[in-house]
Amino acid sequence: MTAVHGTPMTTSYLRGKHTATPADVAADFAAVGSWLAALQHGTAGDALPVEMDAGVTGQLTRRFSEFAGLNDDLGRLAEIHGRLGESSLPRTAVHGDLWLGNVLASGARASGVVDWEGGGLVGEPLRDLARFAHMYALFLDRRTRPGRQVRGHPGLRADEWGAGVAYALDGTGWFPEVFRRFLRDGLSRLGGSPESWRDVALAGIAEVAALADDDEFARRHLSLFRRLAQRHPRIGSSAATARIRGLRDSSGGAGCR
Repeated sequence: MTAVHGTPMTTSYLRGKHTATPADVAADFAAVGSWLAALQHGTAGDALPVEMDAGVTGQLTRRFSEFAGLNDDLGRLAEIHGRLGESSLPRTAVHGDLWLGNVLASGARASGVVDWEGGGLVGEPLRDLARFAHMYALFLDRRTRPGRQVRGHPGLRADEWGAGVAYALDGTGWFPEVFRRFLRDGLSRLGGSPESWRDVALAGIAEVAALADDDEFARRHLSLFRRLAQRHPRIGSSAATARIRGLRDSSGGAGCR
């Protein structure tokens, strides 16, 4: 083993006014964006169609078979995966659980990343982009009493679970812009369309619902995916229906952590 200098990014995230300060939050995203850019550039391989499923549909089917409305959720997810799959991006090394608790910060840079249990030498790089942005937004209201405005975020109130993520995807203000710019910049850097940022974010939420160890955390994420995906309905094609049926029929051996 080798020692890596730095402290978990959660240390600063949980400190006082950090997440209410645009410059501090932008610096966190920039640090992780630079680290990811170096990792992905140094490990880039062949370009292949984007694959954000990788067992997610199969695991959701098994885990939530009794969840009312699951077929509609899977149909929307199939649409999202289908749109993303129209682009080809290089496969790169992937961390697999890139949230701020696994990022070590030293000054203004990410000095290292720990806990590579879910990592791989060749994988879908959009997974890491989605995971970091999602988890950063998820805890913005952690210290705010229900119903109150979150300090530093005029458009965010601590009401429904996942309010910070909903704010990042559909709200207005400086934080949603930082969140979306992080995803757009990552997509552009990899050669994808920056306009796909919302599909990437939604696919990342569905992945957490499928792979999270805690069942309640997973269930909340499925409900969050449903809530956010329904706000921009783009489903209804017979092709999407056929695709999701095929995925479900062939998902018996799908992997998950």
